[in-house]
Amino acid sequence: MGTCINCKKTITLKDGEKNCPNCGLPPYTCWKCGEEITGETKECSICHFFICPNCKYCGKDCRFPEFFKATKGMNRRETIYKISEMIKAPPRMDCPKGVPISYSHAKLRSIMMKIKGIGVTSDKDHQEFKERFNEIANFEQGHTWTVKQIKKPGEYGHEMREVSFLGICLGFAKIVEVNDKVKDKKYFIFERCDEEPCLNVNKNDLDNKMQCPKCKKQFKKPQSHCTSCIYSRDSKNGKKGDPYKLVERRSSVQFCSLSRNKFIKKEKVL
Repeated sequence: MGTCINCKKTITLKDGEKNCPNCGLPPYTCWKCGEEITGETKECSICHFFICPNCKYCGKDCRFPEFFKATKGMNRRETIYKISEMIKAPPRMDCPKGVPISYSHAKLRSIMMKIKGIGVTSDKDHQEFKERFNEIANFEQGHTWTVKQIKKPGEYGHEMREVSFLGICLGFAKIVEVNDKVKDKKYFIFERCDEEPCLNVNKNDLDNKMQCPKCKKQFKKPQSHCTSCIYSRDSKNGKKGDPYKLVERRSSVQFCSLSRNKFIKKEKVL
């Protein structure tokens, strides 16, 4: 996610997109050499900036060169220990509605798909995910809760935390700050509400796609065969001259499209 240098729009390149979806031009240039950067390049696993195809630099403030220099000549165990010493846990980042960035990008995508029955291990597993979601959705307006209050005995509670944050994104929950004057501290709880779903939710783009194993082009269901590629010889998947059979690929679209720079550093946690 970032701001396109041409049209100045905040964009998120979806899987397969190379250029800005708004103006169609390469959205970024390298800060080091000025080379145009498109969605064809890989992201740095540390700073999440696109790696320049020309000079191989990523983000200007990325710590990878620092890690590389500090661990040069070390074995694997020494390298892991040294980097763990150098890394300081980053502050929590929440969206304006209070959903942490770690949930809004991946965890809520996973829970949403499981509620739809995608990625579950059985029908019983699917039903349990739906029941957790419905428990939150069926609370009366104004009802408040914490994860500790609604989790079942023997559970860690992370599933209920996920559906509670999902409720915020879908408009039927919000976070409320409570000021406990007796204990002289503030804390946060969830409250059932009725609001419009967040506009940054990519809920219509989360379904799995069908992908051609040859050209890697993706299609929406129920497409079952590629429109371009054909088998050059008989195989277990098709006969010579037949179109390539598509395979299912899990969606890599982030749940939330809000730009990273619009998340807010937080100290308090639920």
